[in-house]
Amino acid sequence: MAGVVLNDVGAVVPAVAVAPIIASVRSTRTFATWAEAETALRAYWPDPPATTDEEWRELTEATFTKGPDGRIGRDWDPAIARQLERLPPGDTDLWQYFRALRNIPTGVVRGALSPILTADILRAMAAERPDLIHAEVPGVGHPPNLREQPSRDVIDAILARV
Repeated sequence: MAGVVLNDVGAVVPAVAVAPIIASVRSTRTFATWAEAETALRAYWPDPPATTDEEWRELTEATFTKGPDGRIGRDWDPAIARQLERLPPGDTDLWQYFRALRNIPTGVVRGALSPILTADILRAMAAERPDLIHAEVPGVGHPPNLREQPSRDVIDAILARV
């Protein structure tokens, strides 16, 4: 592995932030139209990485797919929910994995409104890794879409090191 950019995930994942993600990933709800799917996505996502109607449409099309029955449903592996459900109670400690990256150029992008990667966790990561390249995307929760300028700056800095 030549380099890593972590998108709004850190050395600790707070349990309180994972519960709504599990519920969303577990959902089998389908929609008759793309507009319905987008409305549901907008209602679910309080601090999205989308601000324009075009970005919302792109996010909806990246999140959902039209099934053989013509209904629109989430386009991800349901095994994701099963893995998240297996997490032990409490916060998930990922420090050992973060520390395993110590010799690899590492960047972190944080959504400023994210409950997944808190500012305190990112500060602790930066304290442990003074060479950590990191940025915060203002006005965005989990996860940034990586098109924002702070995200691109982190990605470019990591690419320059590999």
